Amino acid sequence: MSLCSAAADEPRVVGCLEGMIADGNCREPIVVFKGERGCPSGKFEERIFEALSEGPSTVNRLMKNERMSNMGVIQLEEMEERGLIDYAGFTPTDALTAMGRLGKWDGRASELGALILAGGEEKSVAPLCDAVCRRVSLIAAENIFVKRLSEEGFDFNRNEGALALIDYALDSHDALSSSPLRLQLGRELIGVGAPAWAFIAGTADALSADSILPENAGVAGAVGSAVGTFFLRYAVLITPLAAEGGYRAHLPFGIKDYEFIDNAVSDTINTIVPWIKSRAMDAGAKNPTVTYKREDTEATIAGGIRKIHLSTHIFFDVSDNG
Repeated sequence: MSLCSAAADEPRVVGCLEGMIADGNCREPIVVFKGERGCPSGKFEERIFEALSEGPSTVNRLMKNERMSNMGVIQLEEMEERGLIDYAGFTPTDALTAMGRLGKWDGRASELGALILAGGEEKSVAPLCDAVCRRVSLIAAENIFVKRLSEEGFDFNRNEGALALIDYALDSHDALSSSPLRLQLGRELIGVGAPAWAFIAGTADALSADSILPENAGVAGAVGSAVGTFFLRYAVLITPLAAEGGYRAHLPFGIKDYEFIDNAVSDTINTIVPWIKSRAMDAGAKNPTVTYKREDTEATIAGGIRKIHLSTHIFFDVSDNG
């Protein structure tokens, strides 16, 4: 949820953000809510549920009395994936709201979120919000350009450096830039969907293209979804079992325990790849390709002498080459 929409439904969100600033915690404005699905299991989850029973809170305050806060944050992520808790954080909607370009929800929450991300410096709020909106336009431009090349038969799986080159061209796109690279789409862009008005111009400019924003663009999102690039992403979390040892993979259809982390990773990959391919085909993909990436999170303890494993995420991406 965006901060502004969350605060419109729950005014105490603003108090949480003000508390972050008062505590001197100028890192990331994340507010945690009690979820609507599932029941807590274990002492940690019960403590979180009790803390959220009176209203939303921040990650720092939830972790204040926990002995291993790093592990606690990982457990919060797991709870969010299971629907036990929900997050509100700073989104492009908040950036537009803080800039005064959107006035639909609680603007105070967006302003506070931007101030936290800006390190408490008022003068940095506007540039930060502008950078967020620009990044959204560049992400859209990248996806559109990738779609355009894919239609021409370009195989990104066989050309690993292609995306890096596109990103470089987009990141250096600036009126004052001396970069020799410039992307050119060769087609006209039509903006559809509720946020199109805010990002279509920047997206078109990054692709050296003309753009059109139809009169009813805000309600045309279904059309854009029907003709857009097919892309599906899924993540599996693997966490250590602190008491009994071993590792637990949190799969979409249940949990599975392993003695060794490498076994947990390999079995998860072998299980998820066919499952996510099947989901992609059910969603309309004709020839889905699955790629995956492993990311381990560790913490250093005992004065930097020893490392402990906190979690492993395996990210699966599915694209359609059909």
